[in-house]
Amino acid sequence: MHDLSVNGCLIVSPTQVKHGDSLSLWLSLPHDAVPILIEGAEVRWPEKERFGVCFQTLQPHEQLRLTHYLRR
Repeated sequence: MHDLSVNGCLIVSPTQVKHGDSLSLWLSLPHDAVPILIEGAEVRWPEKERFGVCFQTLQPHEQLRLTHYLRR
């Protein structure tokens, strides 16, 4: 995972996805025992072995946890 923000990220994976696919993701943050669940991540652009997703469904408490992590 690269270019992480509260709105989305770049994922490097051999998984085949198409534009508009919806994914659920578990995001494990360093020094945090409980991963963040992103129930709705929409594929915005797919390329060979990487794709960009936009977080569509991120619970407010999960968004707060991610925001605190990104501000470090």
